Amino acid sequence: MSNLNLNKCPICGSDLITKGIELKDHKISQELFQLASCDDCGQLFTQNPPDELNSGAYYKSERYISHSNSTKGVINYLYHIVRVYMLRKKRKIIAGVSTSRKLIDIGCGTGYFLNQMHSNGYTTKGVERSPEARRFCIDNFGLDVVSPEYLFDDLVQEKFELATMWHVLEHLYDPHKYLKAIHKILKDESYLFVAVPNYKSYDAEYYRQFWAGYDVPRHLWHFDASTVTNLVEGVGFKLVSLHRLPFDAYYVSLLSESYKGNRFFVFAGLLNGLKSQIVSLFNLKRTSSILYVFKKYKMIGTAERVSNQDRTDNYVYQRCLFAYHEAVKRISGRVLEIGTGSGLGIELMASHCKEFITVDKYSNKIDFSIYPNVQFIQMEIPPFVGFEDNSFDFVISFQVIEHLEKDALFVSEIQRVLKKGGKAILTTPNRIQSLSRNPWHVREYLGSELELLLLNQGFNSVEKLGTFGNQKVQEYIETNKASVKKITKFDIFNLQYKLPRKLLQIPYDFFNRMNRKMIAKGFTELSSSIKVDDFYVGVQNNESLDLFFVATK
Repeated sequence: MSNLNLNKCPICGSDLITKGIELKDHKISQELFQLASCDDCGQLFTQNPPDELNSGAYYKSERYISHSNSTKGVINYLYHIVRVYMLRKKRKIIAGVSTSRKLIDIGCGTGYFLNQMHSNGYTTKGVERSPEARRFCIDNFGLDVVSPEYLFDDLVQEKFELATMWHVLEHLYDPHKYLKAIHKILKDESYLFVAVPNYKSYDAEYYRQFWAGYDVPRHLWHFDASTVTNLVEGVGFKLVSLHRLPFDAYYVSLLSESYKGNRFFVFAGLLNGLKSQIVSLFNLKRTSSILYVFKKYKMIGTAERVSNQDRTDNYVYQRCLFAYHEAVKRISGRVLEIGTGSGLGIELMASHCKEFITVDKYSNKIDFSIYPNVQFIQMEIPPFVGFEDNSFDFVISFQVIEHLEKDALFVSEIQRVLKKGGKAILTTPNRIQSLSRNPWHVREYLGSELELLLLNQGFNSVEKLGTFGNQKVQEYIETNKASVKKITKFDIFNLQYKLPRKLLQIPYDFFNRMNRKMIAKGFTELSSSIKVDDFYVGVQNNESLDLFFVATK
């Protein structure tokens, strides 16, 4: 039987792996497996698990209750009693979050939760890997249950409003693949409910190598509140709430005591389950299992994202489009774009390279299928999950770095995925030219600051260029400057530089949009006449509108 030896973190790709404690598969095989942790992202995972093809043998036991439905033994008997209460509890949590009624349950097992929802008026579909469990769902409850292939079938057009994963994520060999598929089949503003064991719970720390929540090798990933949030938000969801699953602490403690060989495991397990539950009342992130509620949001519509559909955006649109026209003179081979935005440069770039992969944290309405060499990936960066070292000829990223908290990691990841001699082409506003604080920007850069950042992250050289405009562009800039002054003169306490950034985002969008409309109305010809050709690249100085830097690995 072949096992997977993981020398890189499967979540973030880092090779900084630290060995952890050795654990025994108490439930079925009695084999030993080692934990490992990633020093970069903090993810804990099982080292040397069986490959996916051979993993089925580790599930074939009456002790694996979600597939067997067995009532043998004290623990399984208590599980079935509590399950009736917990099924109603889960339904009430979901109903409290959303009034939507179309639900898909990923990893539905023998279908008791799915049947609970279906019996209470929900339109349901289950996804289950085990043929025996699928057959149980169909024969006993008449449920609509399919194999996981359903999620990855491009011909499937069905959309859902709710998705649930009850202790499933930790079993998946490719969690990114599943989460992306779930994101795709959910409508905007829909919810994903993810329940997983919490290795930072009281009971996990108490039982250590005997903690049943590790459940190696079936559990490949071991989460705390931070790592599960980073993973799920990385494919386009946002965390909205956390909930306790109160009886999980008792079930896990009972199993853990039995693994220790305690003759009084029932008493000890119930006592420690109670202790764990009490601790979690003061700190939810210490509870045995956490239910995370994520939301799939619509693509943001701020003044930061522009298109050619709104004439008031024309100046900013042409200035952004110029970066693509300039970059296309330089690119070839395999190209990665970080920050798809509204997709304004895709057609141009795709026609000048062998392969074009474009990444954004938000979903996109573009029909990418019309471009045979283009692939869109929804991902929150950094890190660049799933991209191999030395795999791209060029990386382009326009007006993105100023939005990122982890700018050094962002640049380091660009350097990592570039081939030797490959080039990164970055644009970002020149801080000297900013007229007011932009609260959507974490920071803005001087040329010297961006150069130092690039060199410190391993780039060999940096060509410091800048974006400039002709007389028409300069006239627009002066008009805009006068208009901005009329608005900011009311900020007599200079609050734009004192208030928290996120508090200013909505008012900034409002006044920014209002300002663009005033210019478009009062200076219609000037506003609408600016084109890509009115911009040019030169050696970067204080007068450049944007920094246009080309860094070589």
